[in-house]
Amino acid sequence: MEIIRSMHPDWLVNSWLAISPESGAAVLIDSGGPAEPILQRLTETGAQLSHVICTHRHPDHIGQNDFYRRQFGAKIAGPEVERPFIGELDLLLKGGEKWQCGALSIRILAVPGHTAGHMAVLIENLAGPEANETNSITDGASNSDLHLFSGDVLFRGSVGGTVGVGASGYEDLRHSVMKVLMTLPQQTQVHPGHMQSTTIAHEWEHNPIVRFWRGLAPDQEPRPCTVFDQSAVLLVEASDYDGGTKCVIQRVDCGSLDVVPGSKVLLS
Repeated sequence: MEIIRSMHPDWLVNSWLAISPESGAAVLIDSGGPAEPILQRLTETGAQLSHVICTHRHPDHIGQNDFYRRQFGAKIAGPEVERPFIGELDLLLKGGEKWQCGALSIRILAVPGHTAGHMAVLIENLAGPEANETNSITDGASNSDLHLFSGDVLFRGSVGGTVGVGASGYEDLRHSVMKVLMTLPQQTQVHPGHMQSTTIAHEWEHNPIVRFWRGLAPDQEPRPCTVFDQSAVLLVEASDYDGGTKCVIQRVDCGSLDVVPGSKVLLS
C-alpha cells in the first residue's frame, strides 16, 4: 500500500491518499489538503479514486469534496449524524462499516468526542508487507500493514479538543481514544488529521493525555487557572501539533472536565 500526504500550509490539515498498487484502487481520507499532490500521484500511478471518506464535519477536512466528486466521480462518505453540515453524502457512515477497495480492506470506527459523529478509518493492506515498499510515510510510523486515519481524535503527542463546534464532550473522547483506538495492535500506524504520523505504541507510552487516562501521574502538579473566564484546575498539558499545547482542565464550579487549547488557559 502507498500512502501519500497532502498538507495545507496554513491549516496544517492533512489529506491522506491510500493506493493499492496491485489493483490501482485508491481512497482519500479528508479533502482539506491541497489537491495538487493528490492529482499528481493519481496521474503517475493511474490509480482510480473511488471514495473520499470524511472523518468529521469541520470545514478544514471537507473543503474539496465537490472537486473530487466532479473530477473522478468519487463517492463521498461521511458521518450520518453530521450530514447537515457536510453537504451531499453518497455513503452515510454510522461506524462498523467494512468494505474492500482493491487490496485495501477498509473499516470505519465510530470515535465521537471532538465532534458527535467523528469517524476514524482503519485500512489494512491485504497484499502483504512487500507492498509497503512504496510507503512514503517516514515521520515516526512503523512499516505495519495496518493504517489508522484518526482525524482530529488522536495526534502525535496530544488528542482532539472537546469544546469546539459540534463536540460531544470529554467522556466521549476519552472512551474513543482509550477503548477504541488504544485497543488496536500496537504496531498500527496512525495518520492524524494534522501534522505527523505516529503509532499506537508510541502514543500509549509517550502521549501525556493518554498516560493520564491510563492512571499515570502527570509530570506537573495540578495548577489553578482560568478557562473561558471560569475558574478551573489544569491537570495535564501536552505539546500540540501546531506548536501550542492541549490541556485537560477541570472546572471548579461543576467538576466537569474538558480538553482545551492551551491558548485558552490562563494560569492563576
